[in-house]
Amino acid sequence: MAQLGRQRLQLAGPEALHLAHLLTELFREWVCGGGRKFGDASAGWRSALFSATKPDGSRVKVNFVGRLEFQDGKRKEATQDYHGRGAVHLHGLVFADSIEPLALHEKFAASAPPEGNPLRGLVLDGQPSRTGSGWTIHEGESYTDPSAERVRLHHTAEDKRLGIRGYSPEVLDALKCHQDAQLERGTGLMLKYAATYLAKLGDGPGKELMDDRSSGYAAARRVLFTYHPGEPEMWLTLANQQFPMFFLGGTMQPIIAPHPGMEQPPKYVQLYEASPWKGQLSLLEFLRRVNNKGAVLEHIRKAHKKDPRGRSLETFAAQFQTFGEKVIAAEMVSMMNDKPLGAKAKLGFRGRRFYGQWLALNVPFEKLGDLLVEEVVERVPEHVRFLACALHWAPQVWRNEAAIRE
Repeated sequence: MAQLGRQRLQLAGPEALHLAHLLTELFREWVCGGGRKFGDASAGWRSALFSATKPDGSRVKVNFVGRLEFQDGKRKEATQDYHGRGAVHLHGLVFADSIEPLALHEKFAASAPPEGNPLRGLVLDGQPSRTGSGWTIHEGESYTDPSAERVRLHHTAEDKRLGIRGYSPEVLDALKCHQDAQLERGTGLMLKYAATYLAKLGDGPGKELMDDRSSGYAAARRVLFTYHPGEPEMWLTLANQQFPMFFLGGTMQPIIAPHPGMEQPPKYVQLYEASPWKGQLSLLEFLRRVNNKGAVLEHIRKAHKKDPRGRSLETFAAQFQTFGEKVIAAEMVSMMNDKPLGAKAKLGFRGRRFYGQWLALNVPFEKLGDLLVEEVVERVPEHVRFLACALHWAPQVWRNEAAIRE
């Protein structure tokens, strides 16, 4: 291996691309059964890890978000020289509309196999964690608790002491890799971690880079002085078209969120206003069901052909329950930037559009300008008119402390 130059990181490019391909395809296809956008298009993956049938005969809806990340070596021990080499690994979030039929307690484990099991060495070597196992001690059999939407895995006091993380024996047998399976409703912290990751800069710089007041120069300078990618990450950045470091089960439409009172609403707002069938769908829900020309998406048309109730396509589309087949990435100004930047600042009231953008995305309307209620706007200072209208249209959200916290 040394003579051929094939030891670790002598071929960082092919190694990184190979690992990225393996991890992405295994997670997307075998773990999640491929995208669910086109119904039976993934019929070949009915035996996927997260495939199951409900009692009524329908398939469990599954969708996912995946993200490739790189080891930074900040917490390596003396015996872990492989940490810090920048190797690629995968974080995946799986969404299912029903957890009980998946029988995850039969597909995952959080305990060391008994003596003689060929996986025992792999588990004892790769699954222990210094920060604990993340599982409560449960000496009984593994089971799924549908009421709490969580899975309880067999986990002894010895497993707890060793810090054995949750894992899929089949994945372990195939990839010989460390896993950390968390089988419960995703917490806000977990979802935020997956959604806001860009580069290995830590939380502090990440928040600074999202600060509306920073100049482009300041952001670029901070990245160049803080961001130190390893060789695999540089290779995958170059190959990002073929091996995207962020992927999901559906398609994505990026938009800059509109707000009432804007001079020229974008085309997608005009299509929404002109739609005769949108009913009480919000702009967000409408965009999740149509293409860029305002026509109903193909996967909804295919589902409509099997509709036993014989509804019209428009009625069926308006009532169709989306599950991440199309995601709207709405760029919004910061919610926290709600004060003028100064009397002389040209962008003084820019940050106060957040509540107007929230209204446009989440409250149904016939015309975008209708969201600005004249009698409300007349009674409040200009800089809080969007917030005042949000309180008017959606008191169940903005006057409800529990909803705001959620």
